[in-house]
Amino acid sequence: MFEIAREYSYCGIYSRFAVDLTGVAARPSGRKMPLNATGAKGAIVLDMGLTPELGKALAMIGRLVGLMAHIIEEQQNPLAQEICDMAAGKH
Repeated sequence: MFEIAREYSYCGIYSRFAVDLTGVAARPSGRKMPLNATGAKGAIVLDMGLTPELGKALAMIGRLVGLMAHIIEEQQNPLAQEICDMAAGKH
């Protein structure tokens, strides 16, 4: 994500802070602490000059698309009831 943000000149102070923070967080344990997608998106949204509220709205749009895909998949190939029955020991 940061590569694309850099390409479009949206990799600024917040993105650098987020990346630097992962390095600082890794120091005590010595283990790598990767930045998750939510953290990267948040930093990029701020570097774009958008509000945190608008960033949340954009993230919700992405999640909604995934939810709709799951709903369509379940309608076309229903598995939920079968999974519930298996969990209840009915199969």
